[in-house]
Amino acid sequence: MIKVRPLIIFVVVVLFFIIVSFFVEVDYKISGYGKIYPYRELLIISQGGFFSSKLVNYLTGFVTNELVYRPERGDIVQFSMKDFNNGECRICKGDTIGILVSSYINQRIKEIKGEIRCLEAEIDYLKSPQKRALVELAKEKLNYAKKDAEHKKKVFERMIELYKKDLIAQEEFDVIRNDKDLAEINVRIAEKELENVSTGEKPEHIKMITEQINKNKMMLNELIKQRELLFIKSPFSGIVLPSYSIDTLCTVRDVQKFIIVAPIDMKESFDIVEGVKVEAKVVGERMRKIYGRVSRLSEDITVLNGKQKRLVFIEVNGGDVGLRKGMIAKCHIHLGRRKLIERLIGIF
Repeated sequence: MIKVRPLIIFVVVVLFFIIVSFFVEVDYKISGYGKIYPYRELLIISQGGFFSSKLVNYLTGFVTNELVYRPERGDIVQFSMKDFNNGECRICKGDTIGILVSSYINQRIKEIKGEIRCLEAEIDYLKSPQKRALVELAKEKLNYAKKDAEHKKKVFERMIELYKKDLIAQEEFDVIRNDKDLAEINVRIAEKELENVSTGEKPEHIKMITEQINKNKMMLNELIKQRELLFIKSPFSGIVLPSYSIDTLCTVRDVQKFIIVAPIDMKESFDIVEGVKVEAKVVGERMRKIYGRVSRLSEDITVLNGKQKRLVFIEVNGGDVGLRKGMIAKCHIHLGRRKLIERLIGIF
């Protein structure tokens, strides 16, 4: 009787296993833990004298500035938030979240409206048959117009340097330039008015006042448009959350869609393609499963616990299903069936 050595048996078993592995297929899935994020968030921020709203897209990784407002020197700006009475603070796309109330813009609107009313009354007076001795009043008005024009010219010259250095916005520079132009027009009108009250009504004087009224109305429309831009509207439907940060006034979160960001081993990540199915479970909630698909993979490689990882972005099917930002989920990325030999080569 020939005794079979254990080594020969082991070699035979290994060879048999290798041969079988060429024909046997197994399910191939990659598992890992990921963090849940909303699809988008809108952050309303007040920092360093600037007001801005930043739209964060967690799926693409892009951050865009929806609104940037820098108050004028001496301007008092108040953020007035919408009063949410429904308890859940839900908001629809296009709804107003809050308003930035600028004392400077409101004051300029009042001033220009007052100037328009005065100029219209002046035209009515010039067209009336009554004549009044207003020479002294016209002289005082001319002196005031010259001082005002000189002051606004100096302000404009200072603002030119700030504008060249991109320290003030185009809209703010246009408002200051229009103020200077209006002040210069006021000087010419005051000169004509003094001449008119001394010599009588002149058609060219009425024409000049009419032109100033039209320019004031154009500037008034620009200021009203600027004020409307300070109405912060939601770019998506979601919920409004309070903020406990010093510089963040409030947060609007999109709950129509969620994503899971999972770091996967770099070597395994190259087997993943966009669109493959993913099954996940929130840690601590074993009975509930969530499903999704791989939306994209990051181009950068990160190091976690001494291992090279690649971020996989998984788009969860469905909307608000009780998920919350910051939850941890265990994900299983299904990559179909592969031959056993391929999996063994990949592992070793």
